[in-house]
Parts: sequence; structure tokens; C-alpha cells
Amino acid sequence: MLCLGFISAGLNSQVTCDHIWKYAVFHEDDENPVVQKIAFTGRLQGEAYWFDADQGDTNDAIWRRLRMGFKNAVFDGCTFHFEGDFNLNADGSYNRLTDAYSSGKLRNGATLKIGKQSAGFTLGGVTSSKSLITIHLHNEGEQVFLDEF
Repeated sequence: MLCLGFISAGLNSQVTCDHIWKYAVFHEDDENPVVQKIAFTGRLQGEAYWFDADQGDTNDAIWRRLRMGFKNAVFDGCTFHFEGDFNLNADGSYNRLTDAYSSGKLRNGATLKIGKQSAGFTLGGVTSSKSLITIHLHNEGEQVFLDEF
């Protein structure tokens, strides 16, 4: 969201976003044989609306999700990833552990993950909200809403 603000302000978005994201990396040393990288990971997604109509006015802001944790690169090829889900709408409470796994590359190029991880069984489940750059509607939403307009 910060990057979108800088893009709309006409600043160099690549340089500005890289400058912001570097603060999420707490440690990075490719020469260290044990810990190569320790980084903060997560996402905050919110929604807001404001309507001013003859029937009445309404507005609100809702936090859809806050997920945060750490991703560590260790032993030249292994990754430890821990991430939790938090509820900002109620009291900022912890909901659940979303990821807690160790992964590494095998000699044949395959990746092996052991631990708690997301298992996507549908296109919606496989597509992470981290990879969506624009608003994404599933087919059901497009049929319901776009035919109306």
C-alpha cells in the first residue's frame, strides 16, 4: 500500500519500494555458514467504505487480515518459516498459526517442505494474496456483479 502511494505521487516506485522493503530484513550475510538471512514477513489487508446518501450516511474501516512472522535462510539452502494470523477487528488477538515449516532443495531440484503449510486445492486456494497486484474477482463474483452493470 505504501508503494502504491509513492507510485501515485510520481516517485520512482522501484527505488522507493526497495528502500522500504529493506527494513524487513534484520540480518543478511551470505558468508555466514549457519544463518544467511532473517526477515520479517507478513501482510496487512484492509477495506474501507464511505457512503453519503439520501437514505443515510455510513462509513467504516475493516481489517481483513494481519499475518506476520519470520522467514530464515540457514545452512546454505534450508528455510525456516513461521507465520501467525491475528485479528485486528476485535482486540488484536492471535487466531492461529498459518505456517510453521522447514524447507530445502534436493539434489534433483525438487523442494521438500516439512511442517504446517498451506495446501491449495482450488485456484482460489493456490493463489496467495501476496501475489495479487490488482483486485481479483472469482468467476462467481464476476457473474453476479458484472452482469448487473
